Amino acid sequence: MFDDEIEVECPECGHENGTPVDRVRDDEHLPCERCGSTIALGRQKHLLIIEHVTKNIAKLRRSLAKFRQNSPTARRRPRGKS
Repeated sequence: MFDDEIEVECPECGHENGTPVDRVRDDEHLPCERCGSTIALGRQKHLLIIEHVTKNIAKLRRSLAKFRQNSPTARRRPRGKS
């Protein structure tokens, strides 16, 4: 469903593991890419997903703002007026 990645920090070595969102959502444990330690997600899973969604919402808002600025109708008619 998602092709984005979430950075999951290993508690043993501190490596930031780029992990697909689906895997974070579905799995309880992940292996560290650097040291091989098992990363237990637990409650951290929900916080990681919320952070990821929040960042994507911010990106979407920026994209919409740019679209509105570049829209031909935005230049012809002030916002809020019919």
